[in-house]
Amino acid sequence: MNRLSILVALLFVSLFLSNCKKTTDAVTPANIPSQLARKWAFYELAIQTDAKRYSIPNDKSSLLSDDNVIAFLADGTYSYIDTGKTKMGKWILTNTNQTLTMTDADASASVWQFTAISGIDLELSTIKVDLTKDPNKFTDEENGITLIAAFALASIDKSNGGTVDFKTEPKAKTIQISNRTILFIYLRYETKPLCYFRSG
Repeated sequence: MNRLSILVALLFVSLFLSNCKKTTDAVTPANIPSQLARKWAFYELAIQTDAKRYSIPNDKSSLLSDDNVIAFLADGTYSYIDTGKTKMGKWILTNTNQTLTMTDADASASVWQFTAISGIDLELSTIKVDLTKDPNKFTDEENGITLIAAFALASIDKSNGGTVDFKTEPKAKTIQISNRTILFIYLRYETKPLCYFRSG
């Protein structure tokens, strides 16, 4: 390769990398309503324990819609697919725009905290559930999180054809669910953007 080719290649790489921005946007409460109102595709469901983070493949999870896509509208509603039909739910922000409550068409509510949000990236997490406390004293929210996490973890257990042998995994003392999403247009046209980096 001659010197000119190397210089051109280096120039191309430097221009390419300079256009890639690391997603480090802080969760700014004032910007959340305008950043949320768009179509999002969930690409990772994760179960976080005090000891480990387990990633649940998309083909084994559809937590918020059949196709893992939700469209939040500026009027406080959202659309999603459930059993092949488009349904509408309502969303509201509380706690200085740090908490998102989604109420689906069946009046079931789920509460999420914003972990990260930007123009193309959204991460939501549930509260952390203390598994050492008496399950009879769990709130409805804690019961729901525990149940969903148990089903999600069962889907990746070796005894169910998964890759994780939970007999050898550390026993969890806390559990939390998080959803990572990306702006829908990126999944539709590129699967994932070419310049996509997660912070942290």
